[in-house]
Amino acid sequence: MTTHRQRTLAGPVELEGPGLHTGASASIRFAPAAPGYGRRFVRTDLDAAVELTAQDLDTHCAPGRTALSRGGVSVDTVEHVFAALAGLGIDNCRIELRGAEPPAGDGSARVFVEALLKAGVVEQDAPLLAVVIDEPVVFEQDGARVVALPAMPDEQGGLARFGYALSYRDSNLARGWFEVALTPESFSREIASARTFCMARDAERLRAAGLGRGATRQNTLVIDGDKVLDNELRFPNEPVRHKVLDLVGDAGLVGFPIVGRIMGFRSGHRHNWRLVRYLLRNAPRVPVDSLPFRAPRIMEISEIGRILPHRYPFLLVDRVIELEPEKRIVAVKNVSANEEFFQGHFPENPVMPGVLQVEALAQTAGLLLSRYVRVGERMAALVGLDGVKMRRPVVPGDRLLLNVEVRKIRRALGVCEGVATVGGEVAAEATLLFGLIRERPVEAAQG
Repeated sequence: MTTHRQRTLAGPVELEGPGLHTGASASIRFAPAAPGYGRRFVRTDLDAAVELTAQDLDTHCAPGRTALSRGGVSVDTVEHVFAALAGLGIDNCRIELRGAEPPAGDGSARVFVEALLKAGVVEQDAPLLAVVIDEPVVFEQDGARVVALPAMPDEQGGLARFGYALSYRDSNLARGWFEVALTPESFSREIASARTFCMARDAERLRAAGLGRGATRQNTLVIDGDKVLDNELRFPNEPVRHKVLDLVGDAGLVGFPIVGRIMGFRSGHRHNWRLVRYLLRNAPRVPVDSLPFRAPRIMEISEIGRILPHRYPFLLVDRVIELEPEKRIVAVKNVSANEEFFQGHFPENPVMPGVLQVEALAQTAGLLLSRYVRVGERMAALVGLDGVKMRRPVVPGDRLLLNVEVRKIRRALGVCEGVATVGGEVAAEATLLFGLIRERPVEAAQG
């Protein structure tokens, strides 16, 4: 059995250079730390050194970055540093900073990864704890959202998966989806070297607002339509990979490995902070060696009610018990003798109407499509049915198992296959067609 231990650096390592937003020169020193210390920034350029942690998250900082602040002492743009530490699985590190912002390097986390690997990573004599996402949570604002779902570790040792959907209206380069199972190897290979970016039309506006004073065409990709100005891409989808990097970095504020699946949909730092604060307050911390510690709860009625607009007597889903985002969902409808529709269908011989069984399948599909399928700037609405068949009656006391799989997602159409069963016997089945209706256009959030 593998024993998971906390990790720190074998020795110190130091870097220097200008910050991305301030443009001011700074030096950063990564030093080993004792078990349980976590990842802490320390302003060593001040008369009295001040330590800053995730508890000092500055939710009022300038846009386009994550910052820490307490008592007038702050550190800007910490997300790339935390991404490097979290991505490499370094749990305990004292981050000594002389200046108000870490060096920008090339606008990615690569310079930090290279330095940390040069210093060396060692295990410590302390068990590794993880923060476990044990129920779905969604943080949504202004058409963008961050979703966290229960998920067990994968076979390659990745405890968490991180994904992002990028959707700028006028650039194919700044669109797309990327997801990775996070391990030190995958982070170093797939994520660490993806650089920050901005749209050409926004560059002067950001400068005028005093942002990006240390930004250059070398450390910031400037995207004009479907090309990058005065630079070359490291990956065909480098912009969306950088958004994954930012997501990993913000999640690194939690201070522990995360077990689950985290996805951003056109979201920014401010959406990520809401997730971080939720996990710090609510998520259980479990020894990694004990995973899987229990079957995760997927979705209870309170969460279902936050997603579906249906209410009594027309809400026909009680619980979600399986969920694979973008693929499939399994839900339950417990059929009670107290159902309102039995008053007329039929009082002496109660049978659940077939159309309501199909409606239950459609609501189940709606749960999947509404939050866990990438449909860009569109919402799903049921527009048609095909191949509807009723196979057996559903009566009081039955447990209706609602299975829905996504078959096709196109720009304006979603197709799902639904099967409702009772005790392993098919009760109803249908092909469900959803129109994907355009919502208000929203670009990727910058803060």
